[in-house]
Amino acid sequence: MQFWFQPSDLADLQNLVKLARRGKMPLRIIGAGSNILADDRKIKGIVARLDSPCFKRIAIKQDIIRAGAGVRLAQLVRRTQENGLSGFELLSGIPGTVGGALIMNAGNIGDRVLDVTVLDRCGRIKTIKHKDARFSYRSSNLDRYIILAARFKLFKKDKKAIAKSIKDYLDYRRKTQELSYPSAGCFFKNPNSKSAAYFIERAGLKGSSFGDAAVSHKHANFIINKGKASFDDVLRLAKHITRCVKERFNLDLDPEIKIWKQI
Repeated sequence: MQFWFQPSDLADLQNLVKLARRGKMPLRIIGAGSNILADDRKIKGIVARLDSPCFKRIAIKQDIIRAGAGVRLAQLVRRTQENGLSGFELLSGIPGTVGGALIMNAGNIGDRVLDVTVLDRCGRIKTIKHKDARFSYRSSNLDRYIILAARFKLFKKDKKAIAKSIKDYLDYRRKTQELSYPSAGCFFKNPNSKSAAYFIERAGLKGSSFGDAAVSHKHANFIINKGKASFDDVLRLAKHITRCVKERFNLDLDPEIKIWKQI
C-alpha cells in the first residue's frame, strides 16, 4: 500500500476522508483483516484502520448495546455474556471486528441491529436504520460507507446457558474448520442448495495447490497458506476451483472474501 493511517478520533478520520476525496485517492478501511486477500504488490491509495480507543468503545444499557466498529467480535461476545445478554453466540470464534461483520453480515449480526452510525465518503455522519441496511447472506449495503458504530437489541438469558452456547460454537469451529494454517476463512459463498465445501470436495479438489496455496484437507472451502503463498498463487487456485466446479456441477461459485487488487 502507499499510505497506512490510524486515525486517533472521529475528527481525524473525517479529515482523512476529505483529504482522500480532494486528492482523488482510493481509501480502504480495514478491521482485523481476517476476510481480505490483498495484492502483495503495491496497492495505490490509503488504507485506514480504526484501532484507536475512540472506535473501540462498548456501552450497554439494559438489553441494548452500542459497539464501535473497531471492537473485536471476541470482546463483544465476552462482554454480552458477562452481562447476561444473548444474541451474539453465533459470532464466537469469528476473528473479525464489528465493522467488518456488519458489512459481511457475519454470523447474521444484522439480525440484532437497531441502527448503524456511518461516515459517508464526503465525511458526513449518517444513521442507517436496520431496514435500510439490507442485510442478507454474507452481505449488506453498508460497504459504501465507513462504519463508526452500531446499536444492537439483545435479550436477557442465564449467563451459564450463554457460556455453554459459546463453548459449543467454539468447539464446532475447532472441529470442522481449518485453523492450523493461515487463511482468510471460507473463500466462497455457499450456494443455495449445499455448502461450497460440498461441491469443492466432490470435484476432487481437496489438497489441490498452486505454489504454497492449497485447498484444505479438513475444510474444502478454506484456501490455506502452507508457507509463502503469494496473492497470485491464491487467485490461480481460486480460479481453478471455480472452473472445476462449473464444469462438474454447472455451478458458479462467488468469493465471500474481499479481494484487494492492485489499482
